[in-house]
Amino acid sequence: MPTGRIYSIFHIIILLNSIALTSPISLETSRLKPELLTQDLLREFESQWRGIYANERAIIIQQLGKIALFTRLYRRFIPSPVTGEVEFEYFFPKPELALDKQVLVHCYKNLETCVNFIMDDLYKRFPTIFPTENAVDDFIIEGEEFKQFVDDNTFQFDVSIAYVMCWMTKNKVNALRSLPFCQYGGDERSNRTFPASRYRENKFLKEISDQNTEVMDDISFMNDFLCADISFCPNPCCGFHNNGSCSSPICKSVNSKASCEMKSDLNDNILGLVANNWNVTCDCPEDGYYYRFDTEQCVDFDECKRIKCEGAFEECLNTMGSFRCVCQFGYTRREGKCQPIQPIPVPLDGPALV
Repeated sequence: MPTGRIYSIFHIIILLNSIALTSPISLETSRLKPELLTQDLLREFESQWRGIYANERAIIIQQLGKIALFTRLYRRFIPSPVTGEVEFEYFFPKPELALDKQVLVHCYKNLETCVNFIMDDLYKRFPTIFPTENAVDDFIIEGEEFKQFVDDNTFQFDVSIAYVMCWMTKNKVNALRSLPFCQYGGDERSNRTFPASRYRENKFLKEISDQNTEVMDDISFMNDFLCADISFCPNPCCGFHNNGSCSSPICKSVNSKASCEMKSDLNDNILGLVANNWNVTCDCPEDGYYYRFDTEQCVDFDECKRIKCEGAFEECLNTMGSFRCVCQFGYTRREGKCQPIQPIPVPLDGPALV
């Protein structure tokens, strides 16, 4: 066989092998969209979390606490490259950003893979905040110092971290229930001195041992998921002062108290989060109503979306400000139960009508 032909065949084989190796990754990446972050994925995350050993859980929770710290600092100090304004406290950046492909590819299948990928990136980019050496003194980070570590080129990547983690928080992924380090780096009330030993990542030493233990953070005063919510999610009502509800100009048209609240279970859709379509709740004068941020009105809350009638052959009927459990079609209530309607026999004989 001529040498040129052998070379051509060899070249084709190499090319085909390259296509075989790269095409699946490119195809998978091309299909990555926020819509992949579904309720099914959340259930998979919960299943994965239940299967992780306790010592491995502790490491993941510590990493999530560090990611939360980074995001609090980022949201507090970093302006949008588009507007030049620091507006991350109350809203995600506008206009909305496409989710970073690398964040999606590592976070749409496996919870631990997602956390490790993000944390590895932060270790590389922020060695001052997350030191790897043992002998590092405690340090203080203010806005100007933190900005020196941040590049506008990573804005989409860093915001995507907040997108995904906020989505997990609003959907109450258990790994985010109680995070450490929350007393550091959020707002002016936070501890400004960062203990380097607690943020150190040294894979050759056990960070927690029976001989050398210390309290990392006092999280007993925090409600479940509050640290994650403050860290990853903007709050149109309260900003960083997220303590349930607060006075806000958003609600002044509804009542004199102007009490504003953003409930997690009404803000758990990834597309809505990214687009800043927040369902903000203002106190409404009547029970059974909730505030629609898009219409700026108090509207009836459909309790039937969350309530299941317990009686047999019952179904929920939404009413203005309330709901009722009624019998299904073909049934009527007798003796407190929904029972089949008994047909009344109609006599067929009788006088004919002409």
